Amino acid sequence: MPAARRPPLPIPENPPPGPFRRGFFASPLRGPWLTSIIGSSLLPLIVICAVTGFLSHAAYDPRPAGFSLYFFNWPSGPTYLYSVTQGLHVITGLAAIPILLAKLWSVIPKLFEWPPVLSVAHGLERLALAMLVGGALFVFFTGVLNIQVYYAWSFSFIPAHYYGSFVFLAGLALHLGVKAPVIFRAYREHGLAPLHQRLDSTLAES
Repeated sequence: MPAARRPPLPIPENPPPGPFRRGFFASPLRGPWLTSIIGSSLLPLIVICAVTGFLSHAAYDPRPAGFSLYFFNWPSGPTYLYSVTQGLHVITGLAAIPILLAKLWSVIPKLFEWPPVLSVAHGLERLALAMLVGGALFVFFTGVLNIQVYYAWSFSFIPAHYYGSFVFLAGLALHLGVKAPVIFRAYREHGLAPLHQRLDSTLAES
């Protein structure tokens, strides 16, 4: 007679110590509106950085996997064209870093939510957040070191940076899809009014 299967272990009701505890991240500044504002400021830079990066890649190496992933032919000339696309890629990437760090600061409690997964929708949100944070850290970190021509790893930078961007952008698209209602609600309820309020009259979001 086969042994009876043990039921899955339940997730403890009380979270582990440290950042999983409610109130560990006590800043009252964090909230949906602030995160939406920071994300809205970051999105145009990411779009420009991604588009110019792919265009530069199309001119430099359009067949990274042995076959072309592009449905168009991007010219490699005139000679300054690559400088324009790559220059915009680097400038917008560097400009996005402090905003990205602010964005990560605003959502860091989400990384330590407990229980880890409450529903399918919550699981998708967590997956998107993991792809977004992990992809962003990898892409921007390797990109900055590439600017310095410093390679502290054994893998090839170009394909790793290229495919890492797909993970990052996929996480971003999933994140936007899941969080769109929250973003719209934050703008609908508050708009840009908090930007014009005095600091002493600013209230923390609930």
